[in-house]
Amino acid sequence: MSPVDPLVEHAAEVVMQGAAQADGPLLDRLRRARPLSWSYVLHALLGHQGLRFEAIGQHELSWLGAYDYYRDMTGLRAETEVLQGLSLLAQSLGWLQPHARTCWLVERPDRLRGDVRDRLHDDGAPALRFRDGWSVWAWKGVVVPSWLIKNPERITLTMIDHEQNVQIRRCMIDIMTPERYVAQGGAVRVAEDETGVLWRKTWLSADAWAAVEVINATPEPDGTRRHFFLQVPAHMRTAREAVAWTYGLSAATYKQLTVRT
Repeated sequence: MSPVDPLVEHAAEVVMQGAAQADGPLLDRLRRARPLSWSYVLHALLGHQGLRFEAIGQHELSWLGAYDYYRDMTGLRAETEVLQGLSLLAQSLGWLQPHARTCWLVERPDRLRGDVRDRLHDDGAPALRFRDGWSVWAWKGVVVPSWLIKNPERITLTMIDHEQNVQIRRCMIDIMTPERYVAQGGAVRVAEDETGVLWRKTWLSADAWAAVEVINATPEPDGTRRHFFLQVPAHMRTAREAVAWTYGLSAATYKQLTVRT
């Protein structure tokens, strides 16, 4: 099978996770089983059930392309005839879940959006949406509640502090913008030097957020210099170390540079 496009692969993973959540936690599914047979328990414990193991997506059928080539370009029509039905399905559907006497077919999503790093992302609409209305809102690869993107003005410092999911919490700060977060008192100044200002917010010893505030060394056309924030690892100790990290350099190496951009 050919490597899957990262964005498509991420979308497929989100669909499978959504299906697993729809099934409910493992304990709940075991309790609902009637009767509670050993075979059912074994399958549930091994995880060999659900969309992840019983279905295949169009994105996983790229290997059929080689047989289409043999059929069209080398004349091996009889030898590839058995795959024609599957090839037609791969050309027209999104998911396929076969059973003994029935087969579920799902249309492809009518919306799929990502960022420059091929992560599910859209700053104003669902990043993934199907025609029946099922959709996923995502921010830089993290699935988030839709209201965060639709109503970012509702995000407050209290909401951020009370959010238990670390990834969503960081998305909330990013959507709110680090500028507003710092301006409203969300983080404290921990270091400052000629490269900028380092800000940090610590919730737990192993759970913290940090950003370095810098001034663009290159003036804008009107002569002003733009302030902006760069999110950095929370263990950074100085602004210089944080800025150097964004260039993949050590603080000592960065200090030796004579030209900044």
